[in-house]
Amino acid sequence: METIPVENNTRVLRLEAIGRFAFYGLAFLLPLWVLPITAFPFLVNKVFLAYALILIALICWLLTRMRAGSLELPKNFLAASLVLFALSVLLSGVFSESRHISFRVLSGDPAGGVALGFFVIAAFLAAAYFKEEKTVFTWFLAFFASATALFVFQAAKIAFSSNPIPQWFDLPFATSNLFGTWTEFGILFSLAGFAALFLFEVVPLKKFRIFFGFVVAAAFLTLIAANVRVIWWTMFASLIVLFAYLFSIRILEKNFFRPTLFLLIAVLVSVQAPTFVSIISGRLGTQPVEVRPSFEATLETVKGAILAHPVFGSGPGTFVYNWVQHRPLEVNASPFWSVRFTAGAGFLLSLVSAIGFAGGAALLAVMAAFFWYGIRVFRSPVRSGPNSFLALTFFLALMAGAYAGAYNPGFVLTLYLFIFIGMFMGLLETHNFTDRFSIKLFANSGASFMTALSVIAVLIGAVSASYVLAERYVAAYHYGAGVLSMNRANDAANAALSISRATEWDGADFYYRGLAGVKLAELSRILNASEPPESLQARFQAVASEAIEAAQTATKVNGIDSENWNALARIYEALLPLGISGVSNAALAAYGEEALRDPSSPEPILAEARIFKEAGDTEKARERAETALALKSNYVPAHLFIAQLEEESGNIQGAIERMQKAALLNPTEVGTLFQLGLLYYRSEQLENAGRLFQRAVELSPTYSNARYFLGLVYDRLGEKAAALEQFQRVLIFNPENAEVKQIIGNLESGKRALAGISSPEDRDRAPIDE
Repeated sequence: METIPVENNTRVLRLEAIGRFAFYGLAFLLPLWVLPITAFPFLVNKVFLAYALILIALICWLLTRMRAGSLELPKNFLAASLVLFALSVLLSGVFSESRHISFRVLSGDPAGGVALGFFVIAAFLAAAYFKEEKTVFTWFLAFFASATALFVFQAAKIAFSSNPIPQWFDLPFATSNLFGTWTEFGILFSLAGFAALFLFEVVPLKKFRIFFGFVVAAAFLTLIAANVRVIWWTMFASLIVLFAYLFSIRILEKNFFRPTLFLLIAVLVSVQAPTFVSIISGRLGTQPVEVRPSFEATLETVKGAILAHPVFGSGPGTFVYNWVQHRPLEVNASPFWSVRFTAGAGFLLSLVSAIGFAGGAALLAVMAAFFWYGIRVFRSPVRSGPNSFLALTFFLALMAGAYAGAYNPGFVLTLYLFIFIGMFMGLLETHNFTDRFSIKLFANSGASFMTALSVIAVLIGAVSASYVLAERYVAAYHYGAGVLSMNRANDAANAALSISRATEWDGADFYYRGLAGVKLAELSRILNASEPPESLQARFQAVASEAIEAAQTATKVNGIDSENWNALARIYEALLPLGISGVSNAALAAYGEEALRDPSSPEPILAEARIFKEAGDTEKARERAETALALKSNYVPAHLFIAQLEEESGNIQGAIERMQKAALLNPTEVGTLFQLGLLYYRSEQLENAGRLFQRAVELSPTYSNARYFLGLVYDRLGEKAAALEQFQRVLIFNPENAEVKQIIGNLESGKRALAGISSPEDRDRAPIDE
């Protein structure tokens, strides 16, 4: 066997240490890492850091192999199934409905092609770097340190009801944290608490026992604060498995009343007495409110996607498009009918719709290989001592996999799942459960040549990927600057400039769509400007052209996203009042494309109705509005639209009937109540009108137009004092309104309220500018 020179061996060890420290960074830095320099300070920065650290670890490993002169890879079914899974994801991305989305770099969707590719790479690197219990233990110490810092930060935030770092970003709620959603926060602590409890029970390291005990206590308190059933049940099942494991290695023979038993009882009580735990989390204000599709709706969506693309699926990261295309129509009856869910009831089920039968089969192969090696480990004669870390990584991967099946754990937690699998795979090799094969890179053979060529190609690819990643992050920075300019300073010009820079670095449809939205806001300002029309014409034409170009680019980059077509359609619709030739047809075509990609949504259908109404085709407008209602019978805007058509045609009673339906569907919407009251007022049904105006001002005491007409109703019913009171209240909110002052003067002098004033219901504008 060839020996490596001492100098080269030292460099190899240094490179290996750097790569391993990159993984320690994934354990400690990733949960805490947030930066206020992008539009999404949490997710985008975590994704960038994760990819950067994985690339560092990969480059160090490749250089290490080149210096060592040999390539060593795991030789087992689990590694082979992971490679098969990665290949299936790659093929799914190649045949994707939208390769742009499937291979988007900085997407926080863990089901994206780039994300899944990096996860598999992380698993193999974890297997290479963490073959010894000492290094695995160090990784978990970093993980526990990060969880401890998160817990202290969050506990202080909840205890003092304030954001410790307000100058960086907003953390408005008790559930706002540095990691992710509150449920993800609880899942992270369940994993940390289980790992710490395992090490407390199994590994004889007394100097760390207090630290492990603190992590376990912090985890249990966090689970109480989160109070999520999927976490409680997963933790309960995991503790039962751990208790059985302690029996099998005879730890319980020494002392049956172990911390695991007490924690198991505490978790069981929490599961059986949810009301008590809910009271605690309710007092803390930490009960999470999260919305996700039901299992039935997810299954229906997956079925539709698989039928449309059975072999390779619709493509990684495309569940959101599967949802809008194939979700059951019954979803439209729920309050969340318009939410574009990026995942369904569970991550794994959602993933199958994106990667098809080929990817699903590869995923099953990974699971089967994982369980097969797990069974081999637990059937081995010695399961204590060094093999305990095999059990720990297996249990943690099993827990994280359970969460992936029952929930959508997010990017970081999914990455940890693959890291646990990788550590398990590395320890399998160390303890001779699996083998490895080694290829000499510099031997005079065809295999060595091809392997060396592959290693060099991967190294070049890793360096190139680092550059691409940096480009995408610069784009995210500029986009964040644009969002801040628009949201904080309402500066459309600077926002457009920043987002334009983002599109130069990354041609994501998301950026072009955002640019189109900013340009649309700029168009609105130009139209409402008080400058002479001649001076605004050239500027208006330029901005309109830029807005259309940005939206069209978004549709070209990612044509299956209905939101891109909506952005283009809204720009054309905004230009309709100007009477520009062809704009109406262009808007209808764009809304038609949106409806094609989101077939169960009533919104683009009603938008078409608005355009037909603008063109004077009321029959077609009514037909499209009725079609929208066929998709969603309780779609209030469609009822209001038809009521408007009825009113304009002189059918006030028909308008009232439609408006009544809208009011019944949304009884707390003050605008609808006001419009119905106005129709009653015009049809001389004053008592009905007064009742609705009264309800509107009860819901919104500063709603001056509702008070104005309520005052007119009282005046016409002869209740002068009540009418005067209402107009005096209106004057408080609108002290400069001359008409209200005149009405008050009329009432105080015994005249009719509108003496000398034109009737307000016949005007084009509301009497009060609110």
